[in-house]
Amino acid sequence: MAMNMQRSLWLFARWLATAVITALFIATVTIYQAKGNFSSTHKAVFNTVMIFLTLLLSLNFIESFKELAHALRNRIAAMASTPNQKHMAQSLDSLLSVWRLLRSSPPKLLQLFCIAWAAQVALALTNLTFTVDDGSNYNDTYLNRGEVSVPDLSCYHRQDGTRKCTKDSVPIQTLAHAYGEMNLAAEWRTYDELDEVLQSKHDYRYYWRQTPNRRQFAYRFNEYNPTDNQSVYPYFTNRIITVESPGCSIFDNITKNDKVPQEFTYSDGSSTHSVNIPPAFLGREGTTYIYSGFHDPSKADSPDVVCGPRCVIMLAYKNPSGITNEKEAFYQCPVNISNVQNSDPHQPAHLVPDSVARVAAASIALQGRWAGSPDDPLPKDEGKKNFRQFQFYATGNPWEIHSKTADEVGETFAKFALGSIASMATFNPRILIQGNVPHLGHKLDVNQPWFAILLAGIAGAHAAVCGFTVFWVSRDEGGGGEGSGGGGGSGGGGYAMGDHAAPGSQGNEYVDNESQEDLVGDGATTTGGHAGHGEYTDESQLQPVRHSSIV
Repeated sequence: MAMNMQRSLWLFARWLATAVITALFIATVTIYQAKGNFSSTHKAVFNTVMIFLTLLLSLNFIESFKELAHALRNRIAAMASTPNQKHMAQSLDSLLSVWRLLRSSPPKLLQLFCIAWAAQVALALTNLTFTVDDGSNYNDTYLNRGEVSVPDLSCYHRQDGTRKCTKDSVPIQTLAHAYGEMNLAAEWRTYDELDEVLQSKHDYRYYWRQTPNRRQFAYRFNEYNPTDNQSVYPYFTNRIITVESPGCSIFDNITKNDKVPQEFTYSDGSSTHSVNIPPAFLGREGTTYIYSGFHDPSKADSPDVVCGPRCVIMLAYKNPSGITNEKEAFYQCPVNISNVQNSDPHQPAHLVPDSVARVAAASIALQGRWAGSPDDPLPKDEGKKNFRQFQFYATGNPWEIHSKTADEVGETFAKFALGSIASMATFNPRILIQGNVPHLGHKLDVNQPWFAILLAGIAGAHAAVCGFTVFWVSRDEGGGGEGSGGGGGSGGGGYAMGDHAAPGSQGNEYVDNESQEDLVGDGATTTGGHAGHGEYTDESQLQPVRHSSIV
């Protein structure tokens, strides 16, 4: 009884080890899934831990089932239907021997035992239910503090060999306009609130709020790993700059000077203004954009032109149309560019200067052209140069404004200005500052259903076989006490093995060497000449010894 109790506790300890290791499997996978993207060092740690747990579980599983087979070898043999199966049942110490027994078409109960044993194959399959994928883009990064690469926003840098800021207004204004045009090809998405921009996990060029009377555009700044030369995996910061142009005024009461046809006077009934548009920038069906200031937009100071340190009042002239039958009209729109939100005031590289913002606000009308006065046609003094500028867009061009409301015209100004800022941030040279450095990481991908099924199957199969083993051994022990005299038979549910020879004879007695402890024990399993009540006796598996060796 003591021996079987000890064996039962040992089998339970083995199963408990399987349960603990299985729990460690699940905990490790859960922790690394929660990490999201992790470093190569963490990947190596994960692989090491999983290999160790797999080996530990395999060794525990194999040794446990060997012990189960040893404890049940006679019971398993009793279920066998042929002498060959009885022989194989006595040596179930490996998967190969179990496979051979299963191929011999044993009874169904024995087949179930073999299948349960083969559950250890699931250990190998478990590692096929998860993979560690290497990162390839901005969704596969993790962060460290360090030096990051960000655009130099101090000016519109020349796109030549120098890549430097310049005081020459012509290349600055030309770049500002060209960058705005690029917005047509950029990828964007809509938003209702700026929190949606901050939470976005996509590298859109810009974001567009299309709510009527709240139309706005936003650009989110990125930080890059200095080694990411292709800008493939940025860190999305919470720094945002927005552009909007609300409250556009319409002036549809227009008169022209008969002597100077390009001189227009326009009024909305409460205020009257005039502007002279060169004929080269006029045409039916098209739109003329106008920067009406005298000074370079970066230095604009007239209250008729500026509406704030980062705000410029812009004009759009809708030329007469014979297609839509729309009347000509002037639109006056304040184009306002915000400061960079959530920027570090102690980090100048986060900021877009006011002068740059004003150039971007006016960029839709800029082409770098200036004019002198009749007295000084080529002034050297920048303050004497007239920077009033125009751009004409023919009908069909995306920037043309026919059939648009005043709200939509303002939206067109804002979209162009935002595009100028966004493209400048993309193409300007980069500088290094302290920030969050993105690194391509690794991510754990788990086939959850199969992972859970296999681990549950491993623990369940082990528990089931342990339970059957304890039940069978206990039942056999209980039946062995009814054996008849001299250990010659087995009563109740017990079974006997071997021939019992009378003391002093020279006959042979068959003894199972692997369970000699049972021969001298409490009689649960005895050797003798008879098997009581039709129990199985297999003499083919017993070894002959001299009678004198039995005490």
